[in-house]
Formats: sequence, C-alpha cells, structure tokens
Amino acid sequence: MAKSTKESFYSQIKDILSKSLDSIFIIGKGSSADNFDFSNVSENSLVININDSERIYPGEIAIFHSDWVLPSIEENGFKSKLYISPFNLSDYGVNHLIIPKEDNDQDVQDLLFQRLLDESLSIENYIFTSALKVANIIASQKNKVLKVYLIGFDFDINKGYSNQFKKNYNQ
Repeated sequence: MAKSTKESFYSQIKDILSKSLDSIFIIGKGSSADNFDFSNVSENSLVININDSERIYPGEIAIFHSDWVLPSIEENGFKSKLYISPFNLSDYGVNHLIIPKEDNDQDVQDLLFQRLLDESLSIENYIFTSALKVANIIASQKNKVLKVYLIGFDFDINKGYSNQFKKNYNQ
C-alpha cells in the first residue's frame, strides 16, 4: 500500500521530530551568509537548505525544484539527510521525497498563503516559502513555537552569492 505524501514526510523526519529543537535555520545562498557565524547553530537546531546552499552549511533537509540545482549538489556530494524535490533521486542513493511543484499561474499563486498554513506539503515557485512550510509543519508536530532564522536571503541580486559558490549553476 502506497503511503500518502504526508505519511512519507513524517516517516522521513521522525528522527528530527524525536530530537529536542529550539530553532530552525533556513539557509539561502546570498552573500550575507558569509557573515554569519555558523557556530550559532546548536545541536537543538534544525537546518533547512534551499537549492544548493548545503555548500555553505549542510543541513538535515534540502528543498529544491529547479533542475540546475542537481549538478551542483552532485558535484559537492550529497550532504543533507533528506531531499525534497519534484525529481526522483533514487539513482543517487539519497533519502528523498518527491513532491510536485505548484503551478505558477495567478490562480495558484493566490492560494499560496492558504497552502502555507495547511498541513499538506507542497513545493512553491518561491522556494523559501516551502522551507517556511516545512518549518511550520515541524513546529506543529513538536507542538512548540520554534525560532526561525533566514540566513543568506539578501533579496538583492546585486549583492551576489556567497563566496562558497565559485561557479553559478543557475545559468
């Protein structure tokens, strides 16, 4: 019997849910990540990587939806414990969950905040909202308010990427 996406997700993160958590760090690849002291990430923290940001600091969960990310992760070696993407990663021998990417038309985008608050898992066009969704689901399952920190989200393309990226795979 096939498991639902929700059941599969919970079975994949059961180790994460069993540990004590007080914070979640969501890592982007903006240049401001170079100024963050990663020693602030304690054993009671969970790290969620966006795209190939595990090159900066590897976490427990990585989320991506674009095909350009895979060569970067593969070249660096798969570091995360769980990958969430619309791609089948079975050939790489990594734990992964295949979640379809939401369409990018206006009707679907209008439902973004509704999807952010429900318990189903989806991959949004704006990938950091998917990471916020995962953080929200984990906090809900822990029945605890967790601090969530966004690291390396500069929202300004002119600031460039972290120095950890010598090659731009997004071209």
